[in-house]
Amino acid sequence: MADTDPTEFINEVVKLSGVNGGYFFQKSDMFIYFYIESNSKKGSLSGIIEIYNLTDAQMKAFAKDFIQKMKFK
Repeated sequence: MADTDPTEFINEVVKLSGVNGGYFFQKSDMFIYFYIESNSKKGSLSGIIEIYNLTDAQMKAFAKDFIQKMKFK
């Protein structure tokens, strides 16, 4: 990734009352990398999601929705 143009990536931080999270992916790629941390409980989650046949806008919407719906027990 060090040799890749930064404009080829989409990344965003999502801050909510229950969790904070971030994600990034390379445009026109099928992998979303994410990290989510709980604000109220001890814990975090990181991972990679592989999704086929989505546009960059759909990938972004999916990642934001995934983070927003995350709940730690």
